[in-house]
Amino acid sequence: MQLVFIILFVAASLLHLYSRLPEKGSRLAVITKPLLMPLLLGCYLTVCEQPALTVYLAMIFSFIGDVFLLYPERKITRLLGFSSFFLAQISYIVHYIGLVGAPGKTIIILAVICYVSAYLISCLILFPNIPKKWKIPVSIYMLAISGMSFMALMTFFTRFSNWMGLALFGSGMFICSDFILCMEIFKEKTRYGNFIVMLTYIVAQAAIVFGLANIGGLFY
Repeated sequence: MQLVFIILFVAASLLHLYSRLPEKGSRLAVITKPLLMPLLLGCYLTVCEQPALTVYLAMIFSFIGDVFLLYPERKITRLLGFSSFFLAQISYIVHYIGLVGAPGKTIIILAVICYVSAYLISCLILFPNIPKKWKIPVSIYMLAISGMSFMALMTFFTRFSNWMGLALFGSGMFICSDFILCMEIFKEKTRYGNFIVMLTYIVAQAAIVFGLANIGGLFY
């Protein structure tokens, strides 16, 4: 079953990326996008010997967010989409809390400086284009995804492995995807914007899930 889910996930991902190319119809995207997270969840459940409820919830919230963000131009679906992904990031954070050890103080301080700096730079780039009523929701979500990546980094330093490195890479790709998505929504759409957003998002989720699946986990 592992191979079946992996093949189906790769096929759905390729079809969805094709649908996100310029001048391609969006009808295919409406079908393929909701398939991504359920198939990735299937991969996780068949690969991981000890599945974690937190990762399961992250996948469910991501699926809900994917469905809502099929229509990002609508304010209510955009808000519900951001809220769903906020809960997905919280689920990942809780999972990392269950995995992380005790990194050294120097590592923590340097990591905090890097993430705070990246957060502030992102705010400086994005906020001039974000409507006032969206600044607080976007700020909160940015804190959540930054916190998720920070916890992935701390877990990497305390549970050093190639698989944890893959999950850390995924967290960085997730930040890139959402940064580009905000630029597309609040600034201006670019020709390949939708394609790049989905490419980085699919890579991010797959890297996180397969990385965590091979580390293992507990039900919380």
